[in-house]
Amino acid sequence: MSDAPSAVARYLSGLELGMQAVATPDVAGLAWASAGLAVRAGVAVDADKVGISGCFCAIAETGTLLLLSGPDSPATVSLLPETHIALIPVNRFVATM
Repeated sequence: MSDAPSAVARYLSGLELGMQAVATPDVAGLAWASAGLAVRAGVAVDADKVGISGCFCAIAETGTLLLLSGPDSPATVSLLPETHIALIPVNRFVATM
């Protein structure tokens, strides 16, 4: 996860998506500023173009993300922005359903 901010910065820069995002509180504490990103924690609003969230689990076979919703993972961050970036720890990938 410590490499995520610089990887996200490269991705956003490469697609010219800007360097601002909203993040779920579970990942908002990463070193975003040191990667040149302005990331705020909380609920997404219409103006947010990029949302960054943690991910409970990912299914490799189907490319499915299982996201939780609640105070630490508002659903708006993954649903409202045009671009959603899910940060998935390697141990949260499963092969099949």
